[in-house]
Amino acid sequence: MSSAKVSTSGLVIKNRVVPVSGVEIVDFLDVPGLALAPEDGQKRRTRWVRMQILHTTKGIPHHRNRTPQRVRPGAGPRDGRDRALASYWQRDPRSSAAHGVIDVDGSVAQLADLVLDKTFHAGNRGVNEFSIGWEMFQEGDGSLWESTLDAQVALVIAVGRAFGIQFQIHHPYTGATVPRLVDGGADCVGVFGHRDVTSNRGHSDPGDMIFDRLMDAGFEAFDFSAGEDREVWKERQEQLGLVTDGIPGPQTVARLREAGYRGSIWVLGKQCNDDDGKPEDGPMETRVCEFPCPLRSLAQLLV
Repeated sequence: MSSAKVSTSGLVIKNRVVPVSGVEIVDFLDVPGLALAPEDGQKRRTRWVRMQILHTTKGIPHHRNRTPQRVRPGAGPRDGRDRALASYWQRDPRSSAAHGVIDVDGSVAQLADLVLDKTFHAGNRGVNEFSIGWEMFQEGDGSLWESTLDAQVALVIAVGRAFGIQFQIHHPYTGATVPRLVDGGADCVGVFGHRDVTSNRGHSDPGDMIFDRLMDAGFEAFDFSAGEDREVWKERQEQLGLVTDGIPGPQTVARLREAGYRGSIWVLGKQCNDDDGKPEDGPMETRVCEFPCPLRSLAQLLV
């Protein structure tokens, strides 16, 4: 284990460390050895980051190991597996990596800037350019620790609010990829799995459990293969007085922010005003509000 200083919890977003309450993060600014190898990523050409792609380290069950995925209660041992994986990627001659690795104890190692860097995590150049990749550490028997899943949900929510990435997933999963993602995902916004982008890791990368938890937290489920998301967003854009292209892109996010939606996210609803006219968070019907999300909006981070 490295004796390097561990940063206060935070994600590196355009060279700034931004706290994420409840999640312990060590980043490549504190520990240079975590930084991506040159062949594992590049500088982004876009600033419209529109997707989060979730992965497991082993992709179990797959065609060689069909052990069912299960949850281990509590947290796994703190033994630095996230840093070991980062070190392996640096030595591996293949181009593979992610922006962050979530260890079995729920801690996170961040390898690249979420805004400035793209990583080669999804097996698809287009999707890599537009997305943030998260890797959940998976045990050899296919299990995931509860602490890993909890940290992943918290990160997805915090980053979604910071970037204006709408809280929506592809569901139901039928064992097939999403053609729009295979084609590069230019019109896809939301949270997806490696399995939605490519079939080279089997049907359980990252499996159903993380998406079940996101739906429990209030995420919307759309069949992206059938274009359900675009039809719904055309209706919402019409309500917002926007051009109805069905893609919740930067203009839609800006209008949601102007209209008072929390984090520019539709499902979070509008802020309420207290007796003094100041905005405050009203009661929510989903678990989303249980996760502290202190990240500032992307518009503030990019100044």
